[in-house]
Amino acid sequence: MEPVSLQDFVCALDPASLPRVLRVCSGVYFQGSIYEISGNECCLSTGDLIKVTHVRLQKVVCENLGTGQTMELAPNFQVHSLQEVCGVVDRGPGH
Repeated sequence: MEPVSLQDFVCALDPASLPRVLRVCSGVYFQGSIYEISGNECCLSTGDLIKVTHVRLQKVVCENLGTGQTMELAPNFQVHSLQEVCGVVDRGPGH
């Protein structure tokens, strides 16, 4: 399997395939390789193993492809009509 970024992996992950064990290959990590997991700081190094037991949506980022402007929505954002969505998100040509 070819290495992919953690973000790309999680985006393509089928929750039915969990739990999964991942091996850190290499990469640049945000905030100097220090992550806070469940209130504890840890450092991820090449060769470390990570067990993914579940995935939880934390935020939604919408991008207007015409302007490049982005807007962050809370995971509990409620949509009441298609018109409301179209006002927030550019659905692109043909929609």
